[in-house]
Amino acid sequence: LCSMLVKYSNTGQVLSQISLPKYSTPINLAINANNNVWVANMHSSSYTYTSLSGNIVLYDSNNNTPLKTITGVSRPGYLALDRNNNLWFTHSTRRIGYYNLQTDTLSSWTLDLTGGFTPFVMSSSIMISGLELFDEQENEQDEELGGLAVDVYDRVWVIDSLQNYAWVLSATPFFDRTPIRYFKIVPDSNIGYYTSITDGSTYTEQNDYYYRSA
Repeated sequence: LCSMLVKYSNTGQVLSQISLPKYSTPINLAINANNNVWVANMHSSSYTYTSLSGNIVLYDSNNNTPLKTITGVSRPGYLALDRNNNLWFTHSTRRIGYYNLQTDTLSSWTLDLTGGFTPFVMSSSIMISGLELFDEQENEQDEELGGLAVDVYDRVWVIDSLQNYAWVLSATPFFDRTPIRYFKIVPDSNIGYYTSITDGSTYTEQNDYYYRSA
């Protein structure tokens, strides 16, 4: 649904509905510890570049009213919450963002093509109700970050689909742009092969796992 959020029971009954502005295009959800809902709205019905910025909104699950709104975000995508209930998200082409719920502050970094994270300096920012807002656009059409999650050890995992890497960061606002580790998601094809004794299929070996190559 491009302009509505619907909450269902475990039996499929509609419990509540939230009407969104036209063409909001909600693309991802995250539920926080208070059972409230973060929603990433791409504000585009296709991958074609549009002048409309997206936003990320926190809704109260009891009365369906917005509690927080981060506006002016170019193509917000994946959402994840850390152990302190703070929000991590992807946006633009190769950027991740961090929203500290306690201090109402935003931070953002660009995952460089050469590796590592560089702070993203917003072109302009304003303050509304103590919340710093993004005000940026990017003419690139495709997102290159293919996933984001926070694990039980409070580490942020970022998938770089373009370069075939997974990056692991500490879920703090001052991780100094230094990853805990990064590694290839799919091993290179020149690592070597072995043949399955059961069906003769060819596999590639990479450290502690195998990837089917054919």
